[in-house]
Amino acid sequence: MKILITGGAGYLGGALTDILLKTSHQIRVYDALMYEDNYLKKVPFILGDIRDKTLLKKQLKWADCVVWLAALVGDQACALNADISTQINQESVKWLSQNFDGRIIFTSTCSVYGVHRDILTEDSPTGPLSVYGITKLAAEAFLKKKNAIIFRLGTL
Repeated sequence: MKILITGGAGYLGGALTDILLKTSHQIRVYDALMYEDNYLKKVPFILGDIRDKTLLKKQLKWADCVVWLAALVGDQACALNADISTQINQESVKWLSQNFDGRIIFTSTCSVYGVHRDILTEDSPTGPLSVYGITKLAAEAFLKKKNAIIFRLGTL
């Protein structure tokens, strides 16, 4: 399988890349390197922003599966600029849902639930309280009718 990992230079992406390198899958990493200067893993790497639709579409044509890790993460980071957070966390996923028919593995957040005192399940009511949670929940909605699996992660 050909797997494209957006945000593959990040914390989770780096670990996933290491795991996938031990398999027979072909992988590529697509990342803007917001927090790094270089990409050092020995896999095909594309330096790119997920908002660059022309560059990203070329990679989607290659892929059978996309692991969508690219995001602005956290309440404080997203609160700095709600428009950019919406572009990256929400609108890019809307575009992905309209332009890719393969398997999508999407990382969301437990921030979509808001505040609860009980143990949460997939059926728990959502009620995001931040730009981060709101944009991730909106992104999930774009994937509901796609060949997608959504992981609502807690803090790594």
